[in-house]
Amino acid sequence: MIVTITLNPAIDYHVYVADLKRDKTNVMAKKEICCGGKGINVNKALSLLKENSVATGFLFSNDSSLFENELNDKYIVSDFVTIEGSTRTNIKINDQNGNLIEINENNQVEKKDFIKLMKKIDKYLIKDNIIVISGSLPKGLSEDSYLKLCLKAKEKGCQVILDSSKKSLALAYEYCDVIKPNKEEFVSITDLEFDCSTEDIIDKLKEFNNEIVAVSLGEQGAIYKYKKDIYKVKPLALKIKSTVGAGDAMVAGISYGIKNKKNIEDIIRYSSALASLIITDFDRDSFECKLEKLKTELEIERL
Repeated sequence: MIVTITLNPAIDYHVYVADLKRDKTNVMAKKEICCGGKGINVNKALSLLKENSVATGFLFSNDSSLFENELNDKYIVSDFVTIEGSTRTNIKINDQNGNLIEINENNQVEKKDFIKLMKKIDKYLIKDNIIVISGSLPKGLSEDSYLKLCLKAKEKGCQVILDSSKKSLALAYEYCDVIKPNKEEFVSITDLEFDCSTEDIIDKLKEFNNEIVAVSLGEQGAIYKYKKDIYKVKPLALKIKSTVGAGDAMVAGISYGIKNKKNIEDIIRYSSALASLIITDFDRDSFECKLEKLKTELEIERL
């Protein structure tokens, strides 16, 4: 079973303009409103793969039904701790050139809410279950909150995947089976600088003891470490709708591959192809066919 934990859900407003210009009036071409939060995005990507999953974490009472209804429509099991109040709003402004501006709020929770969640997840902490802990921390929680979740899950024999940033990533990553940092997040837990080369990242990855480390590099593709082996994935040439959710799709592909006992090359293909497809303007009817096409087109080099 794959279970995601989202501590900082959001209502995402995706705004699309033709060509984003600074200090100019930008005319909106269209907008989309959806329920988000990084763990929830992982659940939604898994549903595209027809993989059942459970979504837990925090929701807020004023709009919890929006999340539960959307997840239910995708056959995702919802089992959240509900807190009084409203969910934060995130605004994502995208243009046809792949430019993105994000304006994100934060939620507020209390320590007592986290204690309730720690009790709730007990029933999912079963040996070999995959626990995906993803996203930022809301206000009110200590920076070691993800560490506490990781240790609790590992104690029960679960496989833990972490996708976070800042201090919460730094404290917890060594205790996880899988981590999925982007370049900025990766250098933050090493002694590298942001302007380091791909070769520098590859050398540094050899020091990590996690079973899988997937470093997303945007237009430069991705680098995966599996045990002692390193794999480099070249980016595909695609027309980008929005880069939002690409990292979450990578996590979904990895968790899907692990759950279905795929070999590492298949895990990489699912992960990278799903991340590539999610940023395009695809439809659900043609999703499976397009995903298979992208999986075959990916160039993976074992270094």
